[in-house]
Amino acid sequence: MGSQDDFFEALGPTDPPPNDSPGFFTQATRLWRGADIAGKQLGVRGTGTDPGAPGIIGEGGPGGNGVFGHGMNGVVGLSATAIRNPATEASEPAGVFGVGDSSTAVGVRGESLGPNAGVVGISHTGPGGVGAGPGVRGLSDDGIGLVGQGDVGAIIEGKSLGLESSTESGAGIRGISNQDFGGVFESKKQAQVLLMPRDFDPRQLDNSEAGSLAVNLGRDPRTGNVFAQLWFCRVGGPPGTSQWHAIA
Repeated sequence: MGSQDDFFEALGPTDPPPNDSPGFFTQATRLWRGADIAGKQLGVRGTGTDPGAPGIIGEGGPGGNGVFGHGMNGVVGLSATAIRNPATEASEPAGVFGVGDSSTAVGVRGESLGPNAGVVGISHTGPGGVGAGPGVRGLSDDGIGLVGQGDVGAIIEGKSLGLESSTESGAGIRGISNQDFGGVFESKKQAQVLLMPRDFDPRQLDNSEAGSLAVNLGRDPRTGNVFAQLWFCRVGGPPGTSQWHAIA
């Protein structure tokens, strides 16, 4: 094969058994890149012909990445029966763009067998002080944007990941709707909402907001029994100016 031949084809089989040597390979002892392959329509196509055989396997070195994708969409993955739509890919570019089919396959699946999360969404402030968007966003044309399943359906915490602070800040959950309820809660065997009682006086909060609900722990002066007490904030502000009323 010359350095500028039209093509190269390896027919195999390779000997001796198990005949698993590749049709083309390079040694990395003196090469920075094992292969540079360019094509006008496609750079590389890998196809596994046996059942269950992967098309491409990427293995990174120590601390390296198995697969690194860079482009309008870094990596585009389609399930076996999904149909590619370049217009959709271009409308919302992503690091990983996954498309599932209409029956069983999901677009992107992350799985964890230990304490770490299967999928982590992280958002940072952009260059020039552009505000950070949500870490995870769920959208649906006519269904549910986000579904959580498990012993606890969903746990969402509001935390600051700033360089100078790792303390929790911001709302854990915020629901907004232009034409419907901001939040709907349904439960078949328990109360729809649980507010965890705290041993504090809501009237002494640093900065209260009108419309807030709070539950603290009270004590019956006659029996000494501890009970939960529900408060509502009518006027917000710092201690001394806020107006909290015990309503139950």
